[in-house]
Amino acid sequence: MIKKIQDANVKNQIIVLRLDLNIPYSNGQSNDISRIERSKKTILFLTQNGNKVVILSHFGRPKGKASEAFSLKKIMGYLQEVLGINIIFLPSLELELCRKKN
Repeated sequence: MIKKIQDANVKNQIIVLRLDLNIPYSNGQSNDISRIERSKKTILFLTQNGNKVVILSHFGRPKGKASEAFSLKKIMGYLQEVLGINIIFLPSLELELCRKKN
Protein backbone atom coordinates (compact mmCIF):
# COMPACT_ATOMS: atom_id res chain seq x y z
CA MET A 1 0.00 0.00 0.00
CA ILE A 2 1.26 3.47 -0.87
CA LYS A 3 1.00 5.80 2.12
CA LYS A 4 2.19 8.96 0.39
CA ILE A 5 2.41 10.02 -3.23
CA GLN A 6 6.18 10.38 -3.04
CA ASP A 7 6.40 6.58 -2.61
CA ALA A 8 4.59 5.95 -5.89
CA ASN A 9 6.40 5.33 -9.15
CA VAL A 10 4.33 7.81 -11.12
CA LYS A 11 6.07 9.30 -14.16
CA ASN A 12 4.91 10.72 -17.47
CA GLN A 13 1.23 10.07 -16.78
CA ILE A 14 -1.94 12.12 -16.77
CA ILE A 15 -2.93 12.35 -13.12
CA VAL A 16 -6.39 13.34 -11.93
CA LEU A 17 -6.02 14.91 -8.51
CA ARG A 18 -9.08 15.77 -6.42
CA LEU A 19 -8.37 18.62 -4.03
CA ASP A 20 -10.44 20.64 -1.60
CA LEU A 21 -9.75 24.18 -2.79
CA ASN A 22 -12.89 25.68 -1.33
CA ILE A 23 -11.04 28.61 0.26
CA PRO A 24 -12.73 31.62 1.87
CA TYR A 25 -13.08 34.28 -0.83
CA SER A 26 -14.82 37.64 -0.80
CA ASN A 27 -14.38 41.09 -2.28
CA GLY A 28 -11.99 39.70 -4.89
CA GLN A 29 -9.52 38.11 -2.49
CA SER A 30 -8.83 35.39 0.04
CA ASN A 31 -7.20 35.79 3.43
CA ASP A 32 -6.58 32.04 3.84
CA ILE A 33 -4.88 30.05 1.07
CA SER A 34 -3.64 27.30 3.39
CA ARG A 35 -5.47 24.58 1.42
CA ILE A 36 -3.51 25.54 -1.66
CA GLU A 37 -0.25 25.69 0.30
CA ARG A 38 -0.86 22.20 1.73
CA SER A 39 -1.32 20.83 -1.81
CA LYS A 40 1.95 22.30 -3.12
CA LYS A 41 4.25 19.40 -2.25
CA THR A 42 2.01 16.82 -3.95
CA ILE A 43 1.39 18.88 -7.10
CA LEU A 44 5.05 19.79 -7.55
CA PHE A 45 6.15 16.19 -6.99
CA LEU A 46 3.80 15.07 -9.74
CA THR A 47 4.75 17.79 -12.24
CA GLN A 48 8.48 17.44 -11.60
CA ASN A 49 8.17 13.77 -12.56
CA GLY A 50 6.82 14.62 -15.99
CA ASN A 51 3.16 14.16 -15.17
CA LYS A 52 0.32 16.33 -16.43
CA VAL A 53 -1.91 17.04 -13.46
CA VAL A 54 -5.63 17.65 -13.81
CA ILE A 55 -6.95 19.18 -10.60
CA LEU A 56 -10.62 18.66 -9.82
CA SER A 57 -12.25 20.72 -7.13
CA HIS A 58 -15.28 22.82 -6.31
CA PHE A 59 -15.78 26.31 -5.01
CA GLY A 60 -18.78 26.96 -2.83
CA ARG A 61 -22.12 25.19 -3.07
CA PRO A 62 -23.81 26.17 -6.36
CA LYS A 63 -26.84 23.84 -5.83
CA GLY A 64 -26.29 21.85 -9.02
CA LYS A 65 -26.03 24.77 -11.43
CA ALA A 66 -22.93 26.24 -13.04
CA SER A 67 -22.44 29.80 -11.86
CA GLU A 68 -19.63 32.27 -12.52
CA ALA A 69 -19.88 33.24 -8.84
CA PHE A 70 -18.58 29.77 -7.94
CA SER A 71 -15.87 29.49 -10.61
CA LEU A 72 -12.44 28.25 -9.56
CA LYS A 73 -11.00 30.75 -12.02
CA LYS A 74 -11.06 33.26 -9.14
CA ILE A 75 -8.30 31.39 -7.31
CA MET A 76 -6.03 30.78 -10.32
CA GLY A 77 -3.71 33.61 -9.28
CA TYR A 78 -3.24 32.06 -5.85
CA LEU A 79 -2.51 28.63 -7.36
CA GLN A 80 0.09 30.04 -9.76
CA GLU A 81 1.67 32.17 -7.03
CA VAL A 82 2.00 29.32 -4.52
CA LEU A 83 3.07 26.68 -7.05
CA GLY A 84 5.25 28.87 -9.25
CA ILE A 85 4.12 27.04 -12.39
CA ASN A 86 1.88 27.85 -15.33
CA ILE A 87 -1.67 26.60 -14.95
CA ILE A 88 -4.30 26.27 -17.64
CA PHE A 89 -7.87 26.75 -16.47
CA LEU A 90 -10.58 24.55 -17.99
CA PRO A 91 -14.13 25.47 -16.99
CA SER A 92 -15.21 21.86 -17.49
CA LEU A 93 -13.82 18.51 -18.55
CA GLU A 94 -15.40 18.52 -21.98
CA LEU A 95 -13.10 16.32 -24.04
CA GLU A 96 -12.74 18.62 -27.05
CA LEU A 97 -12.01 21.65 -24.87
CA CYS A 98 -9.30 19.71 -23.03
CA ARG A 99 -7.67 18.67 -26.32
CA LYS A 100 -7.59 22.28 -27.57
CA LYS A 101 -5.86 23.47 -24.36
CA ASN A 102 -3.30 20.65 -24.41
